[in-house]
Amino acid sequence: MFEKVLFEIQSAMKIHSFIEGYKRIDIPEYPPEAIREAVVNAIVHRDYFERNTEIFIKIFTDRLEISNPANFPFQNTTFEEIKQMQLSKRRNQLIADAFEQVKMMEKEGRGLTTLGEMMNKHGLPAPIFEVGTQTFKIVLRNASENPNILQKSPFKNTVDFEGLNARQQQLINHMSKNEEPISRNEYMALSTITEKTATRDLQDLVKRTILVKQGQKRGTTYLLSVDVS
Repeated sequence: MFEKVLFEIQSAMKIHSFIEGYKRIDIPEYPPEAIREAVVNAIVHRDYFERNTEIFIKIFTDRLEISNPANFPFQNTTFEEIKQMQLSKRRNQLIADAFEQVKMMEKEGRGLTTLGEMMNKHGLPAPIFEVGTQTFKIVLRNASENPNILQKSPFKNTVDFEGLNARQQQLINHMSKNEEPISRNEYMALSTITEKTATRDLQDLVKRTILVKQGQKRGTTYLLSVDVS
């Protein structure tokens, strides 16, 4: 469930791209570690005795919201005390232990602090914590109005176009216009090349993260990672 949620959020997130010489810098809308920490927090700390509601994740143009049923004060401690003193108050200890064992959870008391640090490194505002009597919401704001503030983020992927041969450049132009995946045989026909050359070219483009490989064996196709125009 956890991995599926992360996949769905990441699939819906925007990627901001910047060109620097022969390189394209791809930066996600939110730092992946922040998303992971916020989802873990919701799963570990929700009130599972409240069966009439569930965790809600909403993605808006300017923000992402994760809400879950969790009442405060909890164990006679307010949320402000937990946050300021970095106290470890776990509503569901067994679930927390499971996340710790697979190294998907920060050490005790560091989760929300780490979330704020990741947002700051990414160039985004601090997360907003909305505490109700029966609900707890984390709001992450993005850089929709000024994506340029993300350029110094450490959460980036660099795509290097330097050194591409003429065949590879022709393939990228072809795929950007057609917006369809391509097979090795189709690439061979497009460029009139051997199977060995086509395989080498495609593997190089996958390594550079310009193409994404999908499928297996004869069903393998290649998809352009993002808009490269």
